[in-house]
Amino acid sequence: HLSGHWYLFDGVTGARKTGFQYIGNQRKTVYYNGNGQMQYGQQHLSGHWYLFDGVTGARKIGFQYIGNQRKTVYYNGSGQMQYGQQHLSGHWYLFDGVTGARKTGFQYISNQHKIVYYANNGQMQYGTHLISGKNYYFNYTTGALQLSQNIASFLNSIADAARQVAKRYNLYPSLMVAQAALESAWGDSTLARNAHNLFGVKYNGQGSYVTMPTVEYYNNSYHTVSAKFQSYQNYYASLERYAQLISTNFYNSTRSRAANVTIAAQNLYRGKYGSYATDPSYAAKLISIINSNGLTSYDN
Repeated sequence: HLSGHWYLFDGVTGARKTGFQYIGNQRKTVYYNGNGQMQYGQQHLSGHWYLFDGVTGARKIGFQYIGNQRKTVYYNGSGQMQYGQQHLSGHWYLFDGVTGARKTGFQYISNQHKIVYYANNGQMQYGTHLISGKNYYFNYTTGALQLSQNIASFLNSIADAARQVAKRYNLYPSLMVAQAALESAWGDSTLARNAHNLFGVKYNGQGSYVTMPTVEYYNNSYHTVSAKFQSYQNYYASLERYAQLISTNFYNSTRSRAANVTIAAQNLYRGKYGSYATDPSYAAKLISIINSNGLTSYDN
């Protein structure tokens, strides 16, 4: 320690050291400038920003808060400040491309053409979240904000009821929700809005009904026809009727007969009286909805 500065001299030759040096007995990496003086605070070295403890000079790594700049940044294992998207300890973060400041809130990822949301701790969010009094839904895999439909509101309206009904009838909640989403256009179909009919269930001769146009597949093409559909007082009644139908006529799609939800979806072709739907890609569409929206979380 000379004239207020720390220096390091080689233990054999006595040569003054510069650059990064590891002090073994203190278990820290420090930096000596061209004059051999130990450095502190932020340092821009060889095109990278580093941070050294203001007292010990130890090189910092991980998340660090820079008080005079009011920002949180991240230094990798080599001590270099990071920028852009970073996958750290199982979570995605975003750091400003110029300042390195950790981003929060809604952010647009231009090279992936998606809007995502980072919580106050900087972690990308997935699934349904209440933000500033409004529900938003972020893709369970990519974190992308779903803009085309009000998916979050729809899931909030049926998820709990679907889990309850599915448990009583030994069904997969994820398949129930996926079918409701596909059949009702995420609750936005006229049949869902006017009759609480989520699954396109035809009229059984009892209760109320509405007459609606529907698309059927036969003779190797799609056709629009008119049909009577059951009308329910609420979504719960629609879920209950669906569960009864599956457990009675599509028992190969129950949890006891299908090892996983993919098999359950495919078994909808093997009903007691035929297929659940005439669309040849019906099962594939359901599986896509389940996977892209993380609905299997409802099955646990």
